[in-house]
Amino acid sequence: MRHLWLLAMVAGCGQDWTESESSGLRLLDTTRTSNLNGQHRLAFDVLEGETAFLVTIDPEAPQRAVFLDVTDSDKQTVFDIDVVSEAQRRLTGGQFTLSTVSLNWPIREQDGALTAGQWRTDVGIIDAEDLFDAGVDSTIRVAFKQDSDFTAGDVRARVVFVGSVGEDEEVVRATEAAVAQWQGLYANFGLNLTVRFDTNASTEPVGAPGESSGELFELLSSESDVGEVTVVIAERIADNPGIQGFAGGVPGPILPSDRSVMVLSAIDNGGGDLLFSEQEIVLLAETMAHEVGHFIGLFHPVELTFDTWDALDDTPECDTQASCEAAYSRNLMYPVPVCSRTACTPQTEMTPAQRGVMHRSVWAN
Repeated sequence: MRHLWLLAMVAGCGQDWTESESSGLRLLDTTRTSNLNGQHRLAFDVLEGETAFLVTIDPEAPQRAVFLDVTDSDKQTVFDIDVVSEAQRRLTGGQFTLSTVSLNWPIREQDGALTAGQWRTDVGIIDAEDLFDAGVDSTIRVAFKQDSDFTAGDVRARVVFVGSVGEDEEVVRATEAAVAQWQGLYANFGLNLTVRFDTNASTEPVGAPGESSGELFELLSSESDVGEVTVVIAERIADNPGIQGFAGGVPGPILPSDRSVMVLSAIDNGGGDLLFSEQEIVLLAETMAHEVGHFIGLFHPVELTFDTWDALDDTPECDTQASCEAAYSRNLMYPVPVCSRTACTPQTEMTPAQRGVMHRSVWAN
């Protein structure tokens, strides 16, 4: 068995990457088969001048993946799933077991800068019984950016109206107005947002990323440029009444998959009647900015259970609705709008650490 294990490891490490460049990003692509331990061991070179990378693992369904560790060019472990889990804070979607999983590095200022040389990450492939699974093929992409200014950057989005909403003049009007406000919001955070619009005639119900509509989401994300966030506007998110939006990952995948989109419900953002008031347009803009914030790499500062928080130093813990609303009602990443009978609190603020996460993301190049 020892010799077979070594053979599997050598075969796994020896597979070649296909290198290319798109939209200013350097890309490495490959397909790997999990070894006898049910893991991928990925090694790749960071080049001089590269400041962040984003790794996406998409295993064969129904298997899932999770990042176990990341080792830098000095052979120092900079990410360890056990340490992150013990801290009980949400740092990256890469710490969770998902059908398609991504990890951006660095995430925070305290994570340090990338160093040139060979980096490595171990990824576990998980079956339905939560056990490591050998012999599973995964599609893998690593994207690298060169952007040393973590105070300014560009975000690109493609907004796709799916089904009948693309023919609804009121939905289109409200969306275009909300996008303009979204651009203003991101400008305040040092992000230049460019948006293009598209349509898709699918009449199938649109579900949540990673839960349903997988073929549609994979198609839509494949039609977007590399590094361009795919924003789906649907009449409603199937089986999720009352939910305004869903992001496919934190951060989102950098290759086409069933999670490589964010979805917005026109009905739930339009007050149920698809007639958008000025307040509802503001909320739509904030929802877009919020969900793409997830896709770029941000968690809520606190979940609505008030017992789970992000891993940022300047979003301190709160543990009741009253204390959390006092701290975060104006924060863009608070889980829900905070509204009275007559008005909603503008959610237009982010902490320096939250801004830093966005600027370190490969999605903000």
